[in-house]
Amino acid sequence: MTTVEYPVGIDLAWIACDRHGEIAVFYSAGPGPIPKTVLELTEAEDASLETFLLGLPIVCGAEIKGEFPSTAPEGKGSFNEPARQGCYVFDWSDVHRARGLLKAYERCALPLMPLTVETLPVDIQTLLRPLTFADIAFRDCPVLDVEKHFECLLPPPFEPIDLPQQPDKLGVINAVIKWTKNILSTERK
Repeated sequence: MTTVEYPVGIDLAWIACDRHGEIAVFYSAGPGPIPKTVLELTEAEDASLETFLLGLPIVCGAEIKGEFPSTAPEGKGSFNEPARQGCYVFDWSDVHRARGLLKAYERCALPLMPLTVETLPVDIQTLLRPLTFADIAFRDCPVLDVEKHFECLLPPPFEPIDLPQQPDKLGVINAVIKWTKNILSTERK
């Protein structure tokens, strides 16, 4: 059996459904927990979900939470697009916080007309079945601790840079190089 690893440094988008069959897109922002089931998908299954998600038409308006401004309000890469396609959107927003961490995904966009799993192709329904929050309704859930519902993988612990006592420019550069080499050698193991 192949061991799955956390995709360090990648803002991974993954989808799941709730107890009503409504769909949500989750953005890991790099360090957010990701259900092991998502990372165990085959390349073909992953490609199928991605193609499906990218091919969804715009079907409704969206309510965007104020703290999540978008540089592309109607375009690709914004939280608006999946919400306008009928999906709730959750983001691992702790990546933007220095304190007051939620340690949960935060809902940042709501579709005005939610997409439901019953309307999806059978192969997509089958892939989403193990990614169902059986006791959660996305519409009632402003924050969601995914680890309470799924076995998740987390990124390796962050190792701070060991700066010299009296840092000079060269000392800082050498410390960063040493830290980077350490991280890269850890990822190869």
